[in-house]
Amino acid sequence: MPRVKTPILSRTLATEILDDCNKLIEFCTERLRENPEIDVDIVARQLETSRITLWRRLQKCGTTWQELKKRIQEEARERKKQLEMKLQRKLEAKRIPPENFEEFKKRTVVVELIEKLQSASISDYQRRDIVKTWWRIIQTYNQLVRSLKQIGDPLAEELYEITPEDFLDPEIPLKEKQKWIERVVVVWRQKYAFNSLHWIHRY
Repeated sequence: MPRVKTPILSRTLATEILDDCNKLIEFCTERLRENPEIDVDIVARQLETSRITLWRRLQKCGTTWQELKKRIQEEARERKKQLEMKLQRKLEAKRIPPENFEEFKKRTVVVELIEKLQSASISDYQRRDIVKTWWRIIQTYNQLVRSLKQIGDPLAEELYEITPEDFLDPEIPLKEKQKWIERVVVVWRQKYAFNSLHWIHRY
């Protein structure tokens, strides 16, 4: 991450900051927010003092450079988490299909299912299998839709890629959801038959 250059403060302002704990902590915190990897020596020079003096002054103020750095890192992680959640909500609202299994597991409806499965009287293997099967259905169906569209199949005109949210949408008829499963089962059977035939030819 590029370092943010902050000009060295005047002697008067540096002294004012060093003599006030709140101002000193705020100053160091802002420098770390600008650049979490900034070296304590740089901040000390900006305050017209030494590393040791800055360390001691922070200790007298009830904190340390490492504690401030850790706090800023936690803030950065929390901001990143909030941004990811905001993006996730946008993806869910727009009904954009998850690109991979990890993204699938972050969807709200999937998280809620996983939480409900924790209280169900089934094994951990069965819980994982339920979630993975749901993902495989979505993945297989969407791959089918994309492949049909690529070859210009007329059937693709009435098809669309599905998302986890679609399964729980009461406005989508149950018969439509059943068709998704039926098409996936056909694909899986064809794939199984092909793999079995391939195995027979090999041996």
